[in-house]
Amino acid sequence: MAAAAANSRKGSGSRLLCISLLGVAALQVLSPVFVSPAIQTARRRSSSSLLAMSLDELEVGQKYKGTVVNTAPFGAFVDFGAEKQGLVHISCLQDGFVDDVSAVVQTGDEVDVWVKSVDTFSGKVGLTMVEGKLGGGGGGGGRPRADLTVFADVPYGEKIKGTVKTIQNFGAFVEVEVAGQVASGLVHVSQMSDDYVDDPWSIVSEGQEVEVTIRDVDVGAGKISLSMKSDSGSGGGRPPADLTVFQNLPYGEKIKGTVKSVQKFGAFVEVEVEGQVAQGLVHVSEMSDDYVDDPFSVVSEGQEVEVSIKDVDVGAGKMALSMKSGSEESFDDE
Repeated sequence: MAAAAANSRKGSGSRLLCISLLGVAALQVLSPVFVSPAIQTARRRSSSSLLAMSLDELEVGQKYKGTVVNTAPFGAFVDFGAEKQGLVHISCLQDGFVDDVSAVVQTGDEVDVWVKSVDTFSGKVGLTMVEGKLGGGGGGGGRPRADLTVFADVPYGEKIKGTVKTIQNFGAFVEVEVAGQVASGLVHVSQMSDDYVDDPWSIVSEGQEVEVTIRDVDVGAGKISLSMKSDSGSGGGRPPADLTVFQNLPYGEKIKGTVKSVQKFGAFVEVEVEGQVAQGLVHVSEMSDDYVDDPFSVVSEGQEVEVSIKDVDVGAGKMALSMKSGSEESFDDE
């Protein structure tokens, strides 16, 4: 009897266990599967990356909506649906000067951007939040080139009014209008005054109205050369520095210099050797051992840097400099 009772209890226990297991299985089938938020996020990111546009699909001038994912002193990084985020440089955040990126955009902001440049080799994408600043990026969507034909017809020496748009160490870009056609031309430092000019900023300021004459028009290249001189003659510019002492420096020797201006193609650095002061260009390809897309992210005006001299043209008064650690190749070989 005891044995029978024991067997009965065992059978009953087995049946209860089976029923419990079946119940759990049924609940698992009928209930939604729980997935942790972290896994869900990872899956969404994975799915998003599969749908992201490749860099080969991007074209300069295309417009996208994006989200600011990070900001830096030099600009904002935007996720606009491509496999790589794009950089909106501080100069392309809005029309006009921007001193503080965070005053224009914040992380999480939704913005409209245009593709300014694409480098599939390095995986870097340049963006702009100002459509008018697409110029120079190549392929469609940029500001159409001005028709300079009307400027070529202006009598030589005739004065026209213009507005200073930007100032560089080599001169000032002035916007002029003739017969309803607007274009910008360069007033070289040697053409800013009848007297010698060392500092363009001491002559004009951005937004200032000036009188200029047209010295030369290249309709094909879309370039105008202007003058602020009273007679539009020659002379009065910055005398070329004597670069002989720089030419005699041992190749690869490091010297200290100061960044005087930064351009999209590189930086002009002032150096001194044996009391002789001169400026040389550090091309964007010579600013670092790594690839550089944006010179403004590497140096700033007034910064002290170490450079080596790559090439000196005494006759033309030009110097090529390098900030690379090796500088093993000559400038002419590049």
